Amino acid sequence: METTIGPSTLNPVQPAEVLWTPENRWQWLAAGRMLAVEDDYAQPRRNIRYTEGAVYAMTAQFRPGAEWRRTAENLVPTMLVYESDDIGLQAYWDNLVPEELKEHVYSVTWSGGKSLHALVPLSEADGRRIRGNKDSRTAQYKAAWEDVAGRLVRHPDVLDRGVVSIGRLTRFPGILRPDTGMPQVCCFFNPKARPYDLSAVLARAEADFAFGAVRHGGAAAKAAAWRTREGAPAGRDGALQDLARWNAARPSGAKSTALMVLGSAGPEDLPSTPLLAPGQDYMAGLRLLQGKYPQLLPEYVRRVKEAHPTFLPKSEEEYLE
Repeated sequence: METTIGPSTLNPVQPAEVLWTPENRWQWLAAGRMLAVEDDYAQPRRNIRYTEGAVYAMTAQFRPGAEWRRTAENLVPTMLVYESDDIGLQAYWDNLVPEELKEHVYSVTWSGGKSLHALVPLSEADGRRIRGNKDSRTAQYKAAWEDVAGRLVRHPDVLDRGVVSIGRLTRFPGILRPDTGMPQVCCFFNPKARPYDLSAVLARAEADFAFGAVRHGGAAAKAAAWRTREGAPAGRDGALQDLARWNAARPSGAKSTALMVLGSAGPEDLPSTPLLAPGQDYMAGLRLLQGKYPQLLPEYVRRVKEAHPTFLPKSEEEYLE
């Protein structure tokens, strides 16, 4: 069942009329695999417990046998939280992509203050994968959050990245907020929201984390690991698509340089200066491909050397080692 209250209720005249019954609240918790907890918003307490008067819900479950403490090693994440305190309620609502909202958003809750909290479910498989990789779990969770942000909203840069943590608390809808006396209102609720398939994103984040831990072997060892990693893009087109999507989610000068060179029609299309923009130059693009997309490297080197041989003074074979 999809329930849409809409932004017209963000400032209700009679708050009591928009408060959920206890049954509504517990349905929201159960379908979202979340827990109502007594906890501080910023600093987790050691003893977390259920409470009827909970102001918050934890967007995770405790793993079997774990200590009841809101820290990443104890939790299996179930939701990604998206909010912004800076752009206003209506602007936030308008920033959501309607098709993504209807298909993938579990709920949108007015905090009773200056923000809306949109929740996007993680699949059980993705949640277990994040939980199961203790060294890279935070990197994987952040990568999943950024990937979904790039699809969910028109302008991801306005979102609050301080909420990107496993077990983040969100406002429990259907009760009055203690400090403002305003209701925490569920403006949109779809218990059948479909999780995104984030398996490839998590695999890439795990591989990236592993590269960061490499102390010896240099670019050649990293490139070899990248070629054999789980979820590695196949062929030129697959690698280009993967690179373009990565740049859309997390833009950088090196990625945009590589895409510009590989997408050019001929040597005359390439800028005649090695520094294209701050942080964006031909060597930055080359280093990115050496470490992440070695299957694209020969074409990149050939295109740049054809246009401006002096920018890559070594032989083509030396760059491909």
